Amino acid sequence: MKSLSSLLIMLVASFCALGQTATEYFERGDAKSDMGDHAGAIENYTKGIALDPANVAAYYNRALSKRKAGDHPGAIEDYTSVIEMDPSNVNAYNNRGRSKFVLGDYESSIPDYTKVIELDPSNSGAYSNRGLSKHVTGDRTGAMSDLNKAIALDGTNALAYYNRGVTTLFLGQRENACADFKRSLELGNEGALAAIKANCP
Repeated sequence: MKSLSSLLIMLVASFCALGQTATEYFERGDAKSDMGDHAGAIENYTKGIALDPANVAAYYNRALSKRKAGDHPGAIEDYTSVIEMDPSNVNAYNNRGRSKFVLGDYESSIPDYTKVIELDPSNSGAYSNRGLSKHVTGDRTGAMSDLNKAIALDGTNALAYYNRGVTTLFLGQRENACADFKRSLELGNEGALAAIKANCP
């Protein structure tokens, strides 16, 4: 009797799983993501996408979970799918650029940030991110231009101040760099403290 009951439970569970809709999988993926279970979120988004492959939000949310799980190549693939379906999705371009940067593909990240700026000219974060990519690829003049613009758009952008400090330091302007590091710290970027200790009197 116990074995029969177990079998019935398994059959009911299988039937329920087979009957799940794409929306239910997406909602479960969101719930898993909120709990920090990125593997579970990815699994559910993938099942939902199999049933509804045109759902832009599902690809985007799966990309977010992949980024948080450290799967940047997978995230880039999903962000690309989002962009193909929704070419004006600013966040997809920005996050794809960030994943490319993490993977060391600095040059390729720049066009993504440029597209963000084209779609949203007041996006301070995109200017800051592009400035950092330009700095790493050796374009210090371009980096300074972007970082100055980022700060002009948002004077509370702590990372923009930090990134400008790094570029300024490379240009031999230690005093200005230290001023930027200190401002970044004042705005809440605790990572700037190490730069201050290493470079500022």
